[in-house]
Amino acid sequence: MPINIYMTSWYRKDMTETAVNYIHERTTPGSYILHIFDNGSDKDTRDFLCGLLEQGKIGSLHLDSRNTGCLYNKAVFYAMTETDDKYFCVTDNDVFPPKLSPD
Repeated sequence: MPINIYMTSWYRKDMTETAVNYIHERTTPGSYILHIFDNGSDKDTRDFLCGLLEQGKIGSLHLDSRNTGCLYNKAVFYAMTETDDKYFCVTDNDVFPPKLSPD
């Protein structure tokens, strides 16, 4: 069963792109589903995120026109309490997974 990874995004398109690419490069395909919650980013960032969804690089995208900050944290906490998943991963768009050796 794939692990759900929830990532926040707020502007910083380049950082989001790096984080998403690193996750894809440094993890086993099919072992996770990446969900992105965007907090009021500009049109360029939103268009980029929609492109990731169309390419299948992310499993879901939630666009909010506001910077929801604490509301996002409440939603994540609620999701954590409602899930039956063994693992629940949350990251930000400026957190890059390390390249581990050998696997």
